[in-house]
Amino acid sequence: MDLTEEVIRKARELGADLVGIAPVERFKGAPLRMSPPGLLPEAKSVVVAAIHHLDASVELGGEPTPHDMGPYGSQSSVINPKLNDISFLLARFLEDKGYKTLPIAASNIWRYHGYKDLKVDFAPDLAHRYAAVAAGMGEIGWSGLTLTPEFGPRQRFVSIITEADLKPSSMYSGNPLCDKCMMCVKNCPTDCFRKEVKKQNKIEIGGKIFEFPDTNKWRCSWAENFCLNLALQIPEKVNESVILAYHEKYGMHTGEEGCCLKFCMVPEKRVSDLSYCRAPRRKKEKLIASPEDLADKIKNICRENSIDMFAVGKKEDFDNDAHVHPEYHLPDIVALVSIGIKIPSGANSEVTASIYRRLNYTAFEIAHFLDINGYSAITGTKIFDDLYETH
Repeated sequence: MDLTEEVIRKARELGADLVGIAPVERFKGAPLRMSPPGLLPEAKSVVVAAIHHLDASVELGGEPTPHDMGPYGSQSSVINPKLNDISFLLARFLEDKGYKTLPIAASNIWRYHGYKDLKVDFAPDLAHRYAAVAAGMGEIGWSGLTLTPEFGPRQRFVSIITEADLKPSSMYSGNPLCDKCMMCVKNCPTDCFRKEVKKQNKIEIGGKIFEFPDTNKWRCSWAENFCLNLALQIPEKVNESVILAYHEKYGMHTGEEGCCLKFCMVPEKRVSDLSYCRAPRRKKEKLIASPEDLADKIKNICRENSIDMFAVGKKEDFDNDAHVHPEYHLPDIVALVSIGIKIPSGANSEVTASIYRRLNYTAFEIAHFLDINGYSAITGTKIFDDLYETH
């Protein structure tokens, strides 16, 4: 097995759903400080990994307002930390083989203003979504999000820069992934695709040109980054001074689920079911039909994560329960999975926090396994976990 195959296999073992390799030449149009050679002068390749958002968390989250993220909160509680784990551990894997490697964080970290010779505002160290395109994973849609043929915009990316000369992935060459349905435009709560648009971005990556609106990021980030209430009257012009003034006057509210992500799906996977949710659903195929096989896999996930308690209940078990209504949280629910870890006597707060992190990771892994195999699954609902115990 050559090194490229080893890297891809390792990334998948660590939990990546998608993996691609980009040569540094595909970043030639990026500002030096946001390019692989600007961060690691010896860079030859960029490994990009992605974890798929649970479809149900995207489709059912952000209701009744984008502030009500609900199960979409798994992005910050699980997906971003897992991506950072992948970035770090894959970098260690390559470093152990003798290659200088730089892991980049997955979460929303950027400079709000230009820095030294970098004249770009809202600039990350490396734009993961552009790196994903350079790694052959998909295309940039009208929303500015990277779309993949497998999941549309429903994944998060992370990048690892390395001096290892890996075999590049081919650029995506399938059917167009954005048909300009304009659902991102129609559903943007700050109207950032129509108001204060500076120009049309025209970005070249790997010989392909992508065009999409150059939005005012201060407006775009009103709630998602700056946690301002979307019920407020948003001024016609939004800048840093406006954000600071509104913070002082109204205080912080909460973040939001991005509607540009929620209401987008690539044409070949797009299914409308308004009885289920307002957003388009992602067409899926059930890959494992046997309930016994599904249960065995879930039990293995629990064993691998040192879970002490595991139980499966049917929806009808809760039909006469006045306090638990699973169908409120997943309309097509059939069964519920409950897991637990025993907290050792005398455990301090750090041990307890570690246990809850393990539970969150495992719950997501179970739901993710079901989702990838064609079943609706969700975690992080508002049902109090201890209410399951009576069943």
